[in-house]
Amino acid sequence: MLDPLAHALIGHGGKVGVDYWHGSLRQGVLEGLKLRLPDTQFVDASGLLKSIRIVKSAAEIDCLRHSARITGQGIEAAAAAIRPGMTDNEIAAIGAESFWRAAVNS
Repeated sequence: MLDPLAHALIGHGGKVGVDYWHGSLRQGVLEGLKLRLPDTQFVDASGLLKSIRIVKSAAEIDCLRHSARITGQGIEAAAAAIRPGMTDNEIAAIGAESFWRAAVNS
């Protein structure tokens, strides 16, 4: 997961704004990116990000709809695969595989 994200960030000026206080930013993700991008400076952009999160552009709405479709497909795949004796990790893996297939094919 981190390698494609790190690759996408290469060549964008060496500075990445992050919201350190947002619940979706996992410490392990940030640390993994820092290891993969040692020449990149990660800066607090929480104020900027908070103000631009409020209003969505047409392109953002399209992305959100696409993401929701992929998420729904993953949940449906995981739900359809549930059988007695399965672990939650096995079920989650089926959903994650569906996410990846849908993302690659879109």
